[in-house]
Amino acid sequence: MPQEQNNLIIGAAISLLSAILVFVLTSVYHWIDKNRDRSWAIEDRKYQRRLEILTVRLKETENYINHIYDVAHELMIYQMALLATKIIDDKGFDEVFGEIYEKIQKIAKDSSSILNLNDEELQTLNDKLRACIVNEIEISMSLKEKIKNNKVANKKIEQDRIEAFYEEIIDIKKAMMKRVDELLGLN
Repeated sequence: MPQEQNNLIIGAAISLLSAILVFVLTSVYHWIDKNRDRSWAIEDRKYQRRLEILTVRLKETENYINHIYDVAHELMIYQMALLATKIIDDKGFDEVFGEIYEKIQKIAKDSSSILNLNDEELQTLNDKLRACIVNEIEISMSLKEKIKNNKVANKKIEQDRIEAFYEEIIDIKKAMMKRVDELLGLN
């Protein structure tokens, strides 16, 4: 074979191999790019889903905080009414107090939204809030007995204690809502 013919065959082979190599490399690049875009899309969907779940849990937590605050407010109003009337109807007390206690029990079940957030500060504030309300319920029971037996030493001291309880609840609520806002990214 003449040299020129060999050069043509070698040139054609190099061109063919180059074309195949370019085709393979382009296909591999597109496959990698497609998979990368797909993995980014999957990660974006996962992130959006986690964000939606977090937002729902934070809204549930806000509702929980508002409900427990409302119950604490009812408890405070009830205690103030007890002090004002000094008339204890056991049946009426048990009904109203039973309703408040049922609401607290129902709300306690809803506290799982705070546990699901796995936020130590929020859990600490929730524990403090619940302890405060449980303590106030016990005090309400003893207040009923004191009023029933006319053993309320100083009405003003009891009113101040009830107001201090309510102010503490307000402070805890503010701290909890602030933390929820921080978790939502609003602060």
